Amino acid sequence: YGVPGANQWSDLSGNNNNAVINNMQYHLDASSGAGGTRYFDFDGSSDHMTISNPSFAANGFTNGLTCEAWLRFDTASLSGSDTGFITRYSASAQSQFLFGYREAGGDHGLTLYQIDDSNNAAGVDYDQDWTPATDRWYHVVAVYSPSTKVEIFVDGQSEFSVTSNIPSQLNDDSTLDVMIGNYVGGTYFNGRIAILRMYDRALTI
Repeated sequence: YGVPGANQWSDLSGNNNNAVINNMQYHLDASSGAGGTRYFDFDGSSDHMTISNPSFAANGFTNGLTCEAWLRFDTASLSGSDTGFITRYSASAQSQFLFGYREAGGDHGLTLYQIDDSNNAAGVDYDQDWTPATDRWYHVVAVYSPSTKVEIFVDGQSEFSVTSNIPSQLNDDSTLDVMIGNYVGGTYFNGRIAILRMYDRALTI
């Protein structure tokens, strides 16, 4: 995702999965630490984006899923809740995945929820020992390898991985929009996102 069009963050892959901007503005000044790119500033209150009928999510990610982002936190506290960087998730509807940051029981960490083809939360494990600083950019990547592993990287280093309860595919019955900066019923992300990429396969280093 890159330079926005009229009220949208344009999909640079050519697949036209453009994100509609809600309640926010694109910053015109480059920010150091994210490749000199510009960024969106999410206020933690109502700022988010939506992608309707995403073509990349239609097959249940049978070849895997990779989510990648350059982001910066304005706060590391979620008051015992969680937030989404890019998601297709709701606690009360057919869902698919949630890549975000979770705070629960005093633990903090990155997560990639996997919702299986029966709409069960097959994988909700998360790194319980990672609290971001609020004065720097992070390059974060989450990789779902069907039936095999979920692994999360921070600045090129493996931060967390799990190999149990990994579904063979994700739910392909979801009709939810993909959201950037939140999920349905969740806590809005408070920070900045400069670059966001998704792949319908599990990338390897």
